[in-house]
Amino acid sequence: LYTILSNGHPYISDVVKVEYLDQIPEIAEYTLFNQTSCKPVNQKSYFNEHQLYDENFLALFGMELLEGNLGFMHDEGQVAVSDRLARHLWGDESPIGKDLVDEYKKSERRRIVTAVFKYWGGHSNFPMDVLSKFPAEQYEKWGNSGAVCVMRYHPTANADTVYSKLWGMMVNTYNDPNLHLKVLPITKVRHYTKQYNDTAKFQVNHIYLFSVASLLLIVCGLLNYLTLFINRLFIRRREMALRKAFGASRWNLTVQFLTEYGLLLVIALAFGLVTMELSMDWFFQMSQLPVNSEYIYQETALYFAVVLLLSLLVSVPVIMYFQRQSLQSGIVGVNGLMRYHIFRRISTGEQISISIFCIFCVVVMMKQIDTLRHGDIGFERENRGTLSYFQNEEKAVKVLSFLNQQPEVDTAIAILEPIFPTFSRTLYYKIRQEENPQLNEDFGVSEEIIDETIAQFYGLTLLQGRWPRPGDVGSGRGRRGDIVKGIEEWGNVCINESFARRLGWEDPVGKSFITGGGIGKFTIIGVYKDILNGSPTEKAVPSIASYPSMRMDNRGEVHFKFKPGTWSSLRQKIIDYYKEQEWGTVEPRTYDDHYAPMLVSENNLQTLLNVITIVCIFIALFGVWSMIMLTCEQRRKEIAVRKVFGATTKDILDMFIVEYMALQGVAALVAFPIGYACMKPWLEQYVVQTSIPWWIYVGIFLLVALLVALCVGWRVWKTATAHPADEICKG
Repeated sequence: LYTILSNGHPYISDVVKVEYLDQIPEIAEYTLFNQTSCKPVNQKSYFNEHQLYDENFLALFGMELLEGNLGFMHDEGQVAVSDRLARHLWGDESPIGKDLVDEYKKSERRRIVTAVFKYWGGHSNFPMDVLSKFPAEQYEKWGNSGAVCVMRYHPTANADTVYSKLWGMMVNTYNDPNLHLKVLPITKVRHYTKQYNDTAKFQVNHIYLFSVASLLLIVCGLLNYLTLFINRLFIRRREMALRKAFGASRWNLTVQFLTEYGLLLVIALAFGLVTMELSMDWFFQMSQLPVNSEYIYQETALYFAVVLLLSLLVSVPVIMYFQRQSLQSGIVGVNGLMRYHIFRRISTGEQISISIFCIFCVVVMMKQIDTLRHGDIGFERENRGTLSYFQNEEKAVKVLSFLNQQPEVDTAIAILEPIFPTFSRTLYYKIRQEENPQLNEDFGVSEEIIDETIAQFYGLTLLQGRWPRPGDVGSGRGRRGDIVKGIEEWGNVCINESFARRLGWEDPVGKSFITGGGIGKFTIIGVYKDILNGSPTEKAVPSIASYPSMRMDNRGEVHFKFKPGTWSSLRQKIIDYYKEQEWGTVEPRTYDDHYAPMLVSENNLQTLLNVITIVCIFIALFGVWSMIMLTCEQRRKEIAVRKVFGATTKDILDMFIVEYMALQGVAALVAFPIGYACMKPWLEQYVVQTSIPWWIYVGIFLLVALLVALCVGWRVWKTATAHPADEICKG
């Protein structure tokens, strides 16, 4: 099965006609469908819905109907549901004839279930829970533009041949060699399109990073448990020796300790389940996973079983080791003390090291996200807003007049094609090596619509020359789709830094380049700084800036710059003005509102890492506090004797704090290099990158040192200030 990517998206656009597919004999069959989602009322998660154009979908994907009929293919009031969704919503009852009520456009939509199909499970680019007919109203308005197309080739067909024919038909129709088209297997859709990544709640690489952080948290918790468990056995070694002396077998001792451990696990499981239930809604909202709570609890049970197994594999050998000690060593306790202290220090150091690592990663990530929000991306986006585009010039004039009269507004202008937050470009050009001998390879060029007024509004930086003016328009401009004979002068343009580098010219002003398949020539009048107006991981593409009058339609947007701190009042004024004019509802948006969706994955990852870091710090500090409490309990007589011989409380505090500060120093020497090695590649995926200054390392070290010192100091101070005689007389 193959699908079509048109201009980087996995759906058919206006440039790819369905009729083309009928003219290619290598294509055995094809189908069209739209991917959307539905959220049944009172449900926590969304389910994937596919709106079908034809019945070919069922045969092409091998969908197996378990119950019902194909009425849903002809009636928008009917749907087919997967057996998985049916079990989730109605249990063992047949869903046929039942109502599927979901949230739709801020209201409830009710449709009748007339068929059940077998859910194919597993991971897929096209997961399916609900099948329905594509709405006729939308088809009349949009046709099949935006529909996903999936094709099956004849067994002997060549994929390259199909692509060549489809490409040829498209180019011959539009005479535009700069359009983008890709035909690829459906299993590779995710790797070739940004549709799933630009505004994804979690990008794949962020999921990997979160998985690593979660694994470290689990390791930290297990180390904490293992340390306390061994410490507990070490303290009770005399008890174990005496029980053996009075006839207890190894099996009796093993059962005793495992029973105690089992009770702790049951308590931990109960606490974890309560926490899961309280955070379930938030989890589903963030992850958008097409699963239900039953699936989550099944995975939790599996995880609990794995943790139980690992714990037993660790606990039983440790218990057996202590049981093998002789009665004499168990009672006197002269052996194993040094090994115990070494293990305690290593385990505590590892927990502190993991905490430092997590804090470092979160701090670097917070600094990077702040850089993405406020860093230099080639234009100014703070304190700027936009209203939806206008095809009514009179309306646009009224809105501009209204905005310019408001005290909150500094500037309001009409922009025919914004560089931000509109990321799509009307025109693309192909710069070919055969027409421009100085090039090493062909590449594509996008177009910005910029003049001096627009450049001033955005705060763009001109590096050489000047911005386009009215007289820079060429006669060949605007002939997209026409066959033009010979090379025409298309006008004067500015180019960005990326374009200048690709051309290989240090001083490109005054030089020309040929584009449009050898039918047009542009003269360069200026060079401007790269504009990063797409995803934060996308580098600037080669671009040209032409004068606004070169636009081919009359669509425009109103953009305005407002004073800091005045957005709330200005937004309300705009909404009220639209109501007065009876223009309906409007939603003014700032540039940050448009930019925020591209940082959703980073923000969500930061939120999760914040939680992980807090838990990790809590576990580490709890481990330190437990260790110091038990150490003080073991060494209380030593502390009392030291006080009798003149040691002050400060001397005793220093003795313990120096030990734990040394552990933290070693932990930091391990954690910081590993953290840097992990975060540096992560930072390199962004075009605008933050720095990692020295004060981050010092600040994190001092913060952890303060927390450790508080834990150590409080417990040691309590022991050190006790009366020596009372401590010596204790049993």
